Amino acid sequence: MGDQRPVESRSRCAKKYQGDLQFWKSGMPFGTRLRKARLDRGLTTIELARLADLHQPHVSRLENTEAEPSAQTVRKMSRILGVSADYLLELQNRKKPRR
Repeated sequence: MGDQRPVESRSRCAKKYQGDLQFWKSGMPFGTRLRKARLDRGLTTIELARLADLHQPHVSRLENTEAEPSAQTVRKMSRILGVSADYLLELQNRKKPRR
């Protein structure tokens, strides 16, 4: 079961994690970038779900910002779609990682 203590009494690490949750809930366009990258590769949501070992409705919810991606999902999607995780998370506008 999760930690039920108030955020103020948790460790610095837990406070940082709480801040990460706010990042995801701030309306960043992960889903828009995911959809664009998927379409650029010519994949359907069914094909992407199969490649990422996810259910198709979950991919659809990610694209429609109805679900939050895990770090593992972001990593899988970036590898399959050939874009950087930073691009999907709107940390940079460049699709490909620097070499």
